[in-house]
Amino acid sequence: MQKITFTLFATFLTLLTFAQAPEKMSYQAVIRNADNNLVVNQAIRIQISILKGAEEGEVVYSENQISDTNSNGLVSLVFGEESGWETIDWSAHRYFIKTEVDPTGGIDYSITGISQLLSVPYALYAKNSGSSIAGPQGEQGIKGLQGEAGADGTDGASAYQIAVSNGYTGTEPEWLLSLKGANGMQGTQGEIGNVPMHEWDGTNLRFQNNDDTWGEYVNLKGDMPGHQWAGTNLQFQNPDGSWGALTDLKGEQGNAPAHQWNGTQLRFQNPNGSWGNYVDLQGTPGPSVNTVAVCADHADNMRCSTICGGSSKVVVSVGPHTTSCNVTSDLGSCSKSYRGPEYVSSQRTGDVICCVCAQ
Repeated sequence: MQKITFTLFATFLTLLTFAQAPEKMSYQAVIRNADNNLVVNQAIRIQISILKGAEEGEVVYSENQISDTNSNGLVSLVFGEESGWETIDWSAHRYFIKTEVDPTGGIDYSITGISQLLSVPYALYAKNSGSSIAGPQGEQGIKGLQGEAGADGTDGASAYQIAVSNGYTGTEPEWLLSLKGANGMQGTQGEIGNVPMHEWDGTNLRFQNNDDTWGEYVNLKGDMPGHQWAGTNLQFQNPDGSWGALTDLKGEQGNAPAHQWNGTQLRFQNPNGSWGNYVDLQGTPGPSVNTVAVCADHADNMRCSTICGGSSKVVVSVGPHTTSCNVTSDLGSCSKSYRGPEYVSSQRTGDVICCVCAQ
């Protein structure tokens, strides 16, 4: 009497989605003979039966096939194509699978095995269960050991390479620039922060640190650009050497403040109503000029410009008078009186003139 050793690698439903294909079940077993040797590379016949309820239960389905074992004595087959398979109510009973084998490929089944289907294929169960409501979730299983890290994969294409493969013809820098979007809307201006503590020293500025120490002074004075004045007008030189337009910086004339004179001395009233000190505005005396007083008859229409030797030298001119003239000043003095008929001509009465001339 021969025996069979079955190794059930997988018992599961394979749902075929192409047109109207029925559900099937795959089955694998290792075949050994009575001497416990593998039956290898040999055509065998297997009859498979589904028993309901018990090992001696009712046969609700049966089919047989011829299949070849491989070099390891393994036979693989798919069953469930015969009539009656689709009528099995997997949700109602326990089921057993019975296998009968003829190693010669005939129908003299000398190797028999029966085992319970402990896990009904889900799709077959769902087909007849009458309910699609999921049951309660089971407890999470123990976490398995972490597997070894796999080998590094090949480097993928860059985004630019993908763009080129999709028809982009520009260079990579051009492509990168094309990714830049338009400028967004300007945001609202934030609140002005507090000005930190600082000190000025002329054009030098420094700030106070958080630890109350002071930083170094920084000179903020810039270089004065080329410029020139024309009265109250100012113009600046451009970087190319040309000159800009003149700008008149003269402001409107203000009102003269209240003031008082005392001879050559002047003082102004302060905003609080008090008076400032007098300031003497008398300048330094100029160089002295030598002068001479000349009194002469005005005969022949004589003038001081002629007597002094030029109009620029005339300091004081008095006359002409018909009788007499007098000059009295810090620059000199003289007097002249009419004395006789010798100064009378046929046209006019004789007269006199007094002049003070610079020498």
